[in-house]
Amino acid sequence: MSLDDAIQTSSIIDKLNNLKKYMPNEDETVYHFGAFLANRLPPRRIYPHGFNNAVELALLELESGVDRRTGESLVGSAIVCAGSQFYEIMRMCTPDIAQAVCPEEFAREVIDFYHKVNASLREGQNG
Repeated sequence: MSLDDAIQTSSIIDKLNNLKKYMPNEDETVYHFGAFLANRLPPRRIYPHGFNNAVELALLELESGVDRRTGESLVGSAIVCAGSQFYEIMRMCTPDIAQAVCPEEFAREVIDFYHKVNASLREGQNG
């Protein structure tokens, strides 16, 4: 599989909506984030880098408190406007979430892309 290979999202969405089953013993906020992310994935197919992008966009929406699709306020959840430290923790959960909900090879691509992006960001901050 390569970054150019897309997979069906239906099983990923189902697993994200039931994340507690696939990632037991996590904080409830991780499960809330999984359900929120499930509603942000494309309905048919996704690429490994698209999964990472969906995570980032979901985090931006939660941080701003605004649904980017409708422009309406996101309310009613403890994970909306929770603070930058919370969103960084959720971002760091990306590899674990990918391993829990994605096919093995796809998850490996998601994680590789995640690490490449983070390495580039660290280099940009240091250079």
